[in-house]
Amino acid sequence: MAKGSRIADLWSEYADRIEQANRKEANDFLLAWIPLPPERWGDFEILPLTPRKYALLSVEDFWTDEAGDPRIPILRFLWVMSPEFSTDPEEARAFRQRNYFADFEGFNDRISSFINRAFEFSPGSSGKSSGSTEWMSYLIDAFAHQYGWSVDQILDSPIHRLLVLLRRIRERNSDRPVKFNSEGDRLRQEFMDRANENFQKEVDKN
Repeated sequence: MAKGSRIADLWSEYADRIEQANRKEANDFLLAWIPLPPERWGDFEILPLTPRKYALLSVEDFWTDEAGDPRIPILRFLWVMSPEFSTDPEEARAFRQRNYFADFEGFNDRISSFINRAFEFSPGSSGKSSGSTEWMSYLIDAFAHQYGWSVDQILDSPIHRLLVLLRRIRERNSDRPVKFNSEGDRLRQEFMDRANENFQKEVDKN
């Protein structure tokens, strides 16, 4: 089989996946501005993830339990993301007791996917690592300076919406546009890597 045919076959494998990824990203951009109702996970309502709620999820030992009960971290998450949430420990305890025997099958994966989706439009890695919550002070500073928003406005805005706006702020204020993670871009790069790998194999054979 000719090299060109192999590359064409490889591209046909990726073309539809790239197109679907681009359509999904365009749709997700629109969803960032639509006032959607809370997600429903069975009997539970889940509000959008905000910096304030993410800070609560990041508190030390939030995802562990001294007794090793795997239900407790899930119940904590559901309480923080619930429209009923308050900082009253008695209300939190009542929520846990009321829902302790709910069916949580698949919830760990669902929680992970939910958090990852909130950060879908995060800037690409710069190669420098910072603290897990350092980005919050950056967001607060960026939006307070750019739009004059209050700290509470920023902390209570959905993260995915803030990241879409952050992209626009950076594009407007920088001569070197920041590259953002994109599934379509990732798939294109994956295609190029595999095409180059296949080409190199052919060269080595000869």
